[in-house]
Amino acid sequence: MRRTMTVVAALGIGAVALSACAREVSGSPVTDEPAAGTVSITGSGTPITPAKLSTVTCAPLASTIALPACDTPSATAKPIPDGATITLRAGDPLRFAGGNAGMGTPSGSDRICTIGLFVTDGTDTWALSGSSCAGRKPGGTNKVSGSVAVNDGATTVDGYTVGTTTAILMSPTGVSDGPGGLWTVPAVKLSKSVRAVSDISGVTTPTAGTAVTVRGASSDIGGLTAMPPKGATWEGEGTKPVLHPGDQGAPVVAGGKLYGLVSGQPSIALPVTPADKIVSALPQLGPNVRLLTK
Repeated sequence: MRRTMTVVAALGIGAVALSACAREVSGSPVTDEPAAGTVSITGSGTPITPAKLSTVTCAPLASTIALPACDTPSATAKPIPDGATITLRAGDPLRFAGGNAGMGTPSGSDRICTIGLFVTDGTDTWALSGSSCAGRKPGGTNKVSGSVAVNDGATTVDGYTVGTTTAILMSPTGVSDGPGGLWTVPAVKLSKSVRAVSDISGVTTPTAGTAVTVRGASSDIGGLTAMPPKGATWEGEGTKPVLHPGDQGAPVVAGGKLYGLVSGQPSIALPVTPADKIVSALPQLGPNVRLLTK
């Protein structure tokens, strides 16, 4: 029996022209800039492969709204050893320290969301993730026109510190201008021992029938096709696709280009924070911050 789920994902994304963007960069500093805008790391370090999400127990959030982030018992953060490097890609999970009232994470727990994209100013690099991991410290500003410094560390699932959440990107308008109009995204400034590798070439407006894939922390979820201007549809045998706990922030990709970040669990709709809205908020990190592309 065929079952169909219509996904209203608000993927009306305007094409964005991007140039001189990098394929892979270190968090800080960039040490070599070859031709064609590609930025790479000189030298080498002992690679550390971060643990997968399946190595920890991660409980779905207790909420009346299905949010595919999850909470796991707190772990002690540890530095990346001298001379070692960790490579991160969109779709990898990040652990955010718990006990933060703004995140609503219980004391003694950390929250896990997924990396959706990387941005860079050519010197520093940030990983952007799910909104349920966008905590605010008590007394922090709620102004939507700027960023919020939280200064909390972010780690791999197995506890290696990869950077610090230096800002919360917010909707520049601060008004509900349709799906994806109000949102927050944590920006993790990556350390010099982290290599961010991007395999997207930009953002684009989807065309009807374009194949869409969610790159989740546990596995990719396919079978979705774009249905502009509302989002995407799913058709297939058996049960509808279900995101896994920890998948909030996962990139929604089609044809090698980013449509947006997953913000909720699909039922009759797949909530997505559109990529063009996130790109419009990048000046909150600095005047020259741009999408990191391959």
